Amino acid sequence: MLRLAEYFQNNMVIQSGVAQKIWGNAIANSKINVTLQNHSVACCSDSEGNWQLELPPLDNSYCEKLLVSSNGSKIELTVAIGQLWLAGGQSNMEFHMRYEKHLNEEINNLPKHIYFYDVPEIAFPEAKEAFDFSQMARWRQASVEDIDWWSAVGYYFAKNLSSALDCPVGIIGCNWGGTQIQSWMKLETIQQLDPDTIDVYHDWLDTENVAAYWENQLNSPLNNRGLPFEDAFGELVMPRTVKVEDLADLFSSIGEDIKSYMASLQPQALPASLFENMVLQLRDIAIAGILWYQGESNDIDNKQYQYKSLLKGLIRDWRLVFGEDVPFYIVQLPGYESWLENKAIRYDIIRECQQKAVKETDLTYLCSISDLGEQFDIHPKNKKTVGERLALLAQKHTYGHLIEADGPTIASVTYDAGQLVLHFNHAEEGLVIKGERVAFLKLEADGEEISFTESLDQDKLILTLAVAKAPKEWRVSLGCSNWMTLNLYNQAGIPALPFCETIICETIK
Repeated sequence: MLRLAEYFQNNMVIQSGVAQKIWGNAIANSKINVTLQNHSVACCSDSEGNWQLELPPLDNSYCEKLLVSSNGSKIELTVAIGQLWLAGGQSNMEFHMRYEKHLNEEINNLPKHIYFYDVPEIAFPEAKEAFDFSQMARWRQASVEDIDWWSAVGYYFAKNLSSALDCPVGIIGCNWGGTQIQSWMKLETIQQLDPDTIDVYHDWLDTENVAAYWENQLNSPLNNRGLPFEDAFGELVMPRTVKVEDLADLFSSIGEDIKSYMASLQPQALPASLFENMVLQLRDIAIAGILWYQGESNDIDNKQYQYKSLLKGLIRDWRLVFGEDVPFYIVQLPGYESWLENKAIRYDIIRECQQKAVKETDLTYLCSISDLGEQFDIHPKNKKTVGERLALLAQKHTYGHLIEADGPTIASVTYDAGQLVLHFNHAEEGLVIKGERVAFLKLEADGEEISFTESLDQDKLILTLAVAKAPKEWRVSLGCSNWMTLNLYNQAGIPALPFCETIICETIK
């Protein structure tokens, strides 16, 4: 009765350069031997047969044999040693290659030596036995048979990073569409940063028949999350941009029992539910870094400004699981206006919070995709560029490559002889405007828009003003709206990050 934990499978990737724990079950009080890459480690199982040991740091390798033996029983796995990354968030990180814009091109050019593991979407422990998750919690290669299952962002990240580093890359997908950040955090952290959410949760506990609620959830088809391609709604809306009227036939076919389940509070919406039932399932797994693409579901009226502290809290919580020095790469939300009955409220605030959280947190970096949004679809279909830009950032900040990978950010604004001069970081080799004028750039004074013409000078954007006398206070902004698509780039092809700056010119006459 020798077994490894479910996570340890053929085609898995083990992080190189750091110690990695291995665990499983065996006959009680028996000796277990594990051999990998010329290292042999032994331990003894406890009285219940549980065992765990730690392998020393390993070198990158495309193919190794992991051998486990005990009392005449043997397990042999074929594994890779390389760079292992965790990709977390909501639907835009979960967004499968099945629906991605460039899938047909990729099918004929699938890379070797990249691998994907999808954490089952489980919001309460009993769901694992109640529903069919046999197609999840599996290590998959980039193959014609398995490519549909990949996170598209994760696929393009892994493909580009593996090529740049010349080593295997693995992605662990830990996602759930439509979820708020509070589902992915510790209860104690939410209590500290967002006590209102905890108060609402406690009120629910006090008024709900909790036992009956969980019994009902065991019968809800909405918790059967292991077969995503059997979800009629996802199959309709993910590959294309649809309108509300396109859903009429779908909703008319939904039974009243399912509608009643939809009307109740979903388990994944409960605070800490996904942290406890998904994230913590990955503890003791060594990783190189974390990719995070989430925030759409926290666009809640009058609550957007909470997102900065919540994102910083999530980073702290996850670093308690994966290591205090694990780097975070945050995808900043692109432009968006509306999709079906969902309308953007203040995406500009969420973006600002993402930017401030990154600025205030060590080993945290922001991926600019301000040119990739779709005005009337919350799920942009181009995930190739997102993954590629994340891979560039990782090459620069985690692996030390001397490349430009960050988007231009506003450094300062000055006024000189009828011109406002916007100075940018991450644009040392010069800025580029893709188009005739800089899109979504606005200049205001005294509540009115000021006309200007723009020109470039290396890392400076110069606004020549159409006013004879300069006011004392200016407000200059780029992309500070729900819908925007920016066309100001650096020489690396990374678009500028949105900003809103105020400049006081007390001495201007």
